[in-house]
Amino acid sequence: MKKIISFIILSLLISKIFFAQQSPLDTSAQSNIVFVEDNPEIAIFDSLVNNKFFKENLINSTEKPIINNFQTNNELLITDSVYEDRIAKLNSNSPFEFVFNEDVKHYIERYTKKPNCLSRRALGLSKLYFPLFEELLDKYNLPLELKYLAIIESALNPKAVSRSKAVGLWQFMPRTGEIYNLQYSSVIDDRSDPYKSTVAACKHLSYLYQIYNDWFLVLAAYNSGSGTVNRAIKRSHGGTNYWEIRNHLPRETRNYVPGFIAINYAMSYASEHNIIPKSTSFAFHEIDTVSVKHEITFEQISQMLNIPIVELEFLNPAYKKGIIPASENKTYSLTIQKKYLADFINNEATLYNYKTEQQLKEEEALTQTTSWEQGSDKEIHVVRKGESLGIISRRYKCSIDDLKYWNNLNKNMIHPGQELLIYVPEGI
Repeated sequence: MKKIISFIILSLLISKIFFAQQSPLDTSAQSNIVFVEDNPEIAIFDSLVNNKFFKENLINSTEKPIINNFQTNNELLITDSVYEDRIAKLNSNSPFEFVFNEDVKHYIERYTKKPNCLSRRALGLSKLYFPLFEELLDKYNLPLELKYLAIIESALNPKAVSRSKAVGLWQFMPRTGEIYNLQYSSVIDDRSDPYKSTVAACKHLSYLYQIYNDWFLVLAAYNSGSGTVNRAIKRSHGGTNYWEIRNHLPRETRNYVPGFIAINYAMSYASEHNIIPKSTSFAFHEIDTVSVKHEITFEQISQMLNIPIVELEFLNPAYKKGIIPASENKTYSLTIQKKYLADFINNEATLYNYKTEQQLKEEEALTQTTSWEQGSDKEIHVVRKGESLGIISRRYKCSIDDLKYWNNLNKNMIHPGQELLIYVPEGI
């Protein structure tokens, strides 16, 4: 108890020393904004929680690979009997009926022996995505092994786009996404949202299992559609499992289940193959979400809270243009690191009204243009041979941007005989 009290007192003193430091707000854009620092007495509770969190090792660190002094990763020799034994162990604790055959072996070697293999990237990103997958799979009473399906689908890339235009971690087509309320527009694509797309995947997998009652048939239907699987069942004269209908499926789907078995193996026995995870910037326990109630851009958030835009884009892949289109009637979620939560909450009202330097310039230009138009006479100028927007702007004492704005021009090119609308102030 004395250690905890001493820790609190020391932390409070340190917090007060740093309390007066410069805030993350970029005051060059708007000097009249006051940034509200987090209350050190409240912040100390987060420190205590995290201290206990790590001391009790509630998050397992990445297991170090077995280092073999005589063989590189590509030279490890594993016999078929070893593969069979390991897959049998996976099978004993799984609702899937894992098998070992030449096709499965082919994909195991593909996932474990290639330099910079998919398994390295997946192991690194699993720290960010697998806790979310496991939470939702458990909620929908689905096998946790299905988390590996996202590796087969997208290599854990929420921005992945297939040749058939399927998008996201779980590769939803627009029509299927709409069935599960995944919204799609010019500024947002819920198929790239890790949480929403995982919920949709869980619902879709549950639906398919109600139809087929066989997990490998579910995977086949997830890959190629129920219609394709149903036709394969008919052509196999009523086959009741994946292996019976496999030869009647498209080539990609024939390889889908062996690939799924192999990625389960590769992820479970990565250390035995000396597969070293690629490092990632974030783990699931380091991030959280906040509710955004008004429209805001990543640039505003970045400048005021000093969060790199690339980080915002990585953690919020559903926002295609870096704009969160929130309103009073519809809120959206923003994922950020926990260390920024207090700054967002304490400065939320100010954040919505904050203007970036670019936004201030655009508003100033719009104000100047509007004031120019008010009280001015309209005139039509017919472009003569040899005239450019620069020449015309100097004649009428306006800017080239004014001319382009008044006439809805995207480029500086004009041609003789073209009519341009000009707002001419009195006296010119």
